[in-house]
Amino acid sequence: MSESTTSGSKTETAENLSTNDNLGTDLLATKVAIVKTSGRQFLLSEGVEFEVNRIEGEVGETVSLSDVLLISDKGDTKVGQPLVSGAAVKVEIMRHTRGPKLISYKKIRRRGKEWKKGHRQDLTRLKVTSIEA
Repeated sequence: MSESTTSGSKTETAENLSTNDNLGTDLLATKVAIVKTSGRQFLLSEGVEFEVNRIEGEVGETVSLSDVLLISDKGDTKVGQPLVSGAAVKVEIMRHTRGPKLISYKKIRRRGKEWKKGHRQDLTRLKVTSIEA
């Protein structure tokens, strides 16, 4: 039942490919959640650090993210319709920072009109402390 793929001189079976996929095996072994915040969705597990748009709070404070779309705990998966009821992800605010400088430059040729604007997004670095179902 194993299919073989050949890439150059290396031959691997489909079973070996699935066991070598670290992301897939790590996600099955730990508790993970998909959380919606700042207009984006994040796949999180405990101990992961990630950046979102600036949120209110002091450094070291614990914040609860309640827009949980999916929770999986060692194969037991709960999918929300659209949110998982009673679920929350507790995160700790690590630091407030700013993103890279983005330059917007516009020019209308032969008219002498130019616009140059810069922008830096305010960000918050968060660390997941616990996932509660």
